[in-house]
Order: sequence, then C-alpha cells, then structure tokens
Amino acid sequence: MIFSDVPLETLADGSQRRRKIAKDRAQDRQTGQTLARIVTQAAEDKPHHREKTLRSLQTFTKAMMGLPSSAKPEELATGVTADELAVWESWRERRKTALKKRLDEETAKNPTANEQEVKLIRKNALDTLKSRLVGVTFRSAPMALSSPVSMHVKREMEADLAKSGFTRFIFDWNARMLHDSVWNTVMVDITMRHWLPWAKRGNVEVMETALPGIKSRFFEWISNQGVTRKKAQLTPPELAQQRKYAQYVRNTKRKVRWVSFIDSHSVFEKHPDNLLFG
Repeated sequence: MIFSDVPLETLADGSQRRRKIAKDRAQDRQTGQTLARIVTQAAEDKPHHREKTLRSLQTFTKAMMGLPSSAKPEELATGVTADELAVWESWRERRKTALKKRLDEETAKNPTANEQEVKLIRKNALDTLKSRLVGVTFRSAPMALSSPVSMHVKREMEADLAKSGFTRFIFDWNARMLHDSVWNTVMVDITMRHWLPWAKRGNVEVMETALPGIKSRFFEWISNQGVTRKKAQLTPPELAQQRKYAQYVRNTKRKVRWVSFIDSHSVFEKHPDNLLFG
C-alpha cells in the first residue's frame, strides 16, 4: 500500500495520535522535572540547628514550658511518666470508641445514602463532634518572665493539648525511637501547628516545602535534649565510666576496620580475580 491509497481521514487520525502521544510524553517529563525540583528544594530547605527557623521553634517550645530560650536541657520539665502514658492511651481508646459510635449513629439515620453521601455525612458529623470536644484538666506551666509567647497563644495551644488528652506540655524524653512514640508525634504536630503562625507574625520566613525538614530536625533536637538530660543525672564516676566505654567502642571499631582492610589486601594479592569479578 502506498500513501496515495490511504484515505485522508486515516492519515489525519494517525497524525493526531502521534501529536497526542508526544504531548503526553512532554507533560510527563515536565511533571517529573517539577516533582524533582520540589524534592530537591525540600532537601535543601532542611535547616541546620543554628538557623533562625529552628531556633524560633526551640524558643517557642521552651516558652510554652514556662522557660526562657536560654534554658538548658536539664532545666526542661520532667519527662512523661509511665502512668501518664497509660492514662493517655486509655483516654485515646475511649474517645476513639465514642466517636465511632456517634458516627455510626449518624450514618444509620440515612439508610438510603450512597457511598459518597455517607462520607460527607460522617465528615460533617466528625467536624461537629470535634468542635464539641471537652478537654481533660490541663496543668499549665507558669509564664516565663519576658516570654516571647503571649498568654493568648499559650492558652490556645494548651486548650488544643487538653482536647487531645494531654494534661501537660512535655515530651517523652526516654522514648528509644522518637518517631515511634505516639505521644511525641502528636505533641510535635500540635506544637508545630501553633508555632507556625506565631513564627510568621515574628517575621520568621517558613517555606511550606521546608516543614518536613524542620519537623525532622525538631525530633532530633528533642532526642538530643533527652540524651543530655540523662548525662546530667549521672554521677562523676558513672560519667567517667561511660566515656571510657565510648572510647573503647570507637577504638574497637577502628581496629576492626583496619584488620578488615589488611585482610582484604592480603586476599586480593592471593586471589585478585575473585575480588574483581566475583
């Protein structure tokens, strides 16, 4: 078949398909490049501990604890106790059960609603229930002298904490993995939610793409405070023993690396092809 035998409509359809494929590929490339820029920007925006943004978050956190920005780790409020964690977990389970019961009741009132309508009904009911939540009794820390956080901001965040079942503003310093601690995760989310508008009012520029990096650094800072607090509680002999052990571990690792390096070179001399080609 030669082109003169092909109907013009078929040629036009083929040309349109090719243009559409080329356009789709160009859009895919552009989308990929945009996502790559966002990821790169987020990584570059991850702030260092000394940067103004993270210092602002640290200052806000200490002020909420009733402390000045210069407060040392060992001066921070005592960590959450095992009893407090148990009571909070029990409170969360009871609230979850109560909310589910109320949502099911609202859904049952609309038996003919389709799936999309049920989702909307449950969302509206949940928003209403959340607005009516009564918080637990909260033990507020006293305002620090010359506190950069106003009483209004402090009370607003404390009310939010109380509605989430917290009786005081504190972190679980003893959590082995901070990201695995539900207490710390919820506490960090609430803290950042109230810190962000406060920081912006204080002319601290915070980019949305930087928030994941800031959150990650905040977790690191909390962890560091916990480690420093533990060290401060050690007696001089215990601290000396800990340093001695840390030095032993570092020396052992160096010896292991050096022995591995020597062994690899001796093996290479005897069997060079095995190391190069497997």
